Amino acid sequence: MTTLKGVFLCVHEKHKVSYNNIYSWVQRYKEHGPAKLIDGRGKPDMIQIVSR
Repeated sequence: MTTLKGVFLCVHEKHKVSYNNIYSWVQRYKEHGPAKLIDGRGKPDMIQIVSR
């Protein structure tokens, strides 16, 4: 049986992502669902688009 820690370590090795990042993503997903995992960096706010 694979442990959650074992899965985290496999993801860490394969994708070169820190264990802490993986852990925080899983916690965010558990608390808020997949919508909170979307990366919104670099995208303009809707207010800026409307005000142009």
